[in-house]
Amino acid sequence: MTKAPLAQSVSTALNKARTWQGHWRRMLLSSDYRRTWRMMKAAGALNVGGEPREKRMPKHLEDARRRAETLTPRPLVEAGAYEIHMLSGHSHVGMGCIALWSLVRWLPPEVSVYLHSDGSMTEADQNAWRRVFPNIHIVTADMIEPLKEAFFADGRFPLIKEFSKTSVYSPKVVDFHLIGSSKVIVSLDTDVLFFKRPDELIRVWDQALKGDRIVSTFFDIMNAYLCPLKELDALIGPVPRRFNSGMCILPRLSLADFQEMEDMYAKVGAHDPSLLKNIWLEQTTHAWLAAKNHGYFMGPQYVIGQTLPGSTAVHYAGVFRELYFAEGLPLIFNDRN
Repeated sequence: MTKAPLAQSVSTALNKARTWQGHWRRMLLSSDYRRTWRMMKAAGALNVGGEPREKRMPKHLEDARRRAETLTPRPLVEAGAYEIHMLSGHSHVGMGCIALWSLVRWLPPEVSVYLHSDGSMTEADQNAWRRVFPNIHIVTADMIEPLKEAFFADGRFPLIKEFSKTSVYSPKVVDFHLIGSSKVIVSLDTDVLFFKRPDELIRVWDQALKGDRIVSTFFDIMNAYLCPLKELDALIGPVPRRFNSGMCILPRLSLADFQEMEDMYAKVGAHDPSLLKNIWLEQTTHAWLAAKNHGYFMGPQYVIGQTLPGSTAVHYAGVFRELYFAEGLPLIFNDRN
């Protein structure tokens, strides 16, 4: 007997709730995730006896901008084999400059950088970036929109096009691949800091430049995808566990790659149209790309959340963002207590 629409809806909701319940139970029992709670406690300790976080963050961002003004300029090349793409806006100018500087200081001279504006950057913001990084490519809407128009011409890739219009993170999936010249790109978030020469990263990057289609990243603290793993694996095929897209080595995607992505989005949309608007679609897409290519996780010196002894790089994602300022910046600028 066919269920009535309401009964079917309730049944679907209960099944989803059970799936997520299992996901969170596994999370809470995992030693890796217990470390997450310890890091959350460290981040939460910053709230004790002071201003609420929402009032502290603007001050942190202003401090980062002031610190960025003291960085030694690092000239870039117009077109280098080592090509980095970042997405940033007005509020993250200081964070982004410091994040990029913390990486490129260790790289060979042949580095080119494409900074994709989210639309909020002012002329002063652009000048701040150019002071630290002469020859940086600042990609504004008037530069990227004609490229996207041509890319989506004749109704091509309608689901990816809709994603590019509705998700703030879509440039990491689409725009980064439409501009530049290297066959390999590194996608870097503004909340990632490098404390030591990233030898493993450089080695893997060089391997990718020799033709290996590597998709590399840090291990995340949890699976942050658009739906629970069991459901996701059944939907689009097995994906790597705990893939984090804060720093990725990626092959420049071809039209064939985008067609496969469009087909994957069609499967997701047929299963549940709301998932195509999920905040984790970008990270899920990169995990899917890792499964299709040579997925590679950086070693334990590349971490998420809290600065650990011996860390090469840390991604201060989400709830750990304030540790970027409390722990990361003093290390970058050699602050003395």
